[in-house]
Amino acid sequence: MSSRSRWSFAILAVALVVSLAFSALVLSDNSRLSNDNTTAATHLEMNAILTEAQISVQQGLQRIGSLMAGNSANISAVGLNGTVVREQLNASLAADACFLDIVTYDTTGKVIAAEPSSYHYLEGMDLGGFEIIDKLLSTKMPVMSGVIPPQGGLPGAVLSVPVFDTDGQFIGAVSALFYVPALMNETISGLVSSSDYTFWCMQTDGQDIYDTDGSQIGMNILHGPDYAAYPEVQAIGYRMLNETSGYGTYSYLISLNSTKTVQKECYWTTVGLMGVEWRLVIVHRL
Repeated sequence: MSSRSRWSFAILAVALVVSLAFSALVLSDNSRLSNDNTTAATHLEMNAILTEAQISVQQGLQRIGSLMAGNSANISAVGLNGTVVREQLNASLAADACFLDIVTYDTTGKVIAAEPSSYHYLEGMDLGGFEIIDKLLSTKMPVMSGVIPPQGGLPGAVLSVPVFDTDGQFIGAVSALFYVPALMNETISGLVSSSDYTFWCMQTDGQDIYDTDGSQIGMNILHGPDYAAYPEVQAIGYRMLNETSGYGTYSYLISLNSTKTVQKECYWTTVGLMGVEWRLVIVHRL
C-alpha cells in the first residue's frame, strides 16, 4: 500500500471513529432529553391533578360551612329544638352525604337536639370540656376541629356555628360531625382511578386523615412507630408543617401490605377552613 493510500485509510478510520462517537453522543443526548421531557410532563400532570383536587376539596369544605351557616340562620327564630329544627337538621343530612350527625347545644354545652335518630342518645349530654365546644362558647365564632376518631372509628371533623336569636342574643350552637374520607373521595377517587398517582392528606399534628391506601388512615406520620424506620417520610412530614406547598422525594413501602421499599416523589398543597389546615399530597412512584 502506498503512503498516499495509507494516509487516506487513516483519515477514513478517524472519520469513522468521530462519526460513531458523535452518533453515540446524539443518542445519549436524545435519551436524556426524552427522560427530561417525560419527567417534566409527569410533574406538570401531577401539579394539574393536585390543583384540581385542591379546588374541589376546598369547595367541599366551604359547602359544608355554608350549609351549617344556613342551619344557624334557619333555626335562630325557633330555638334549638322542636319539629322545625329537626326537619332542618335532617334536610342538611340528606343534602350532603359527608355529614354523620348534626346536633344543637345550649350556652352550657348541653346537647338539645341530635339527628339522625340513631344519635338521639346524645341529647342531654354535656359537651363542655371538649376543646372545640369550649372555644365556640367562649368566642361565639364558627370553629372547626381537627380530625378526631368518632364513634365507629370513622375519621371525622366537627364544624360548629353559633346560633343567635332574633334579638341577637347568643343561645347556643349547631354542630356537625362530617366524614373526611367521603369529602376527599368526591374528587380524588375519580382523579386517580386511571393514573399512576396516589394521594394522602396530613393534618398539622402529623395524622394521616385520608389515604388512597386506606390502611394508613389514622396513622401518625411524624410520631407513629410504623414510620420510625422511614426517616425520609418523617422529614417530608416535618417540612409540611412549615411549608404550605412544596416538592420532595422519599423512600417508603409500596403499601402497608408490601415489604418492598421504593422511591417516591410528591407535591403538596394546602386546604382548610376556619384556621384549620390540611396538607394535600399527590404521590408518584419513581
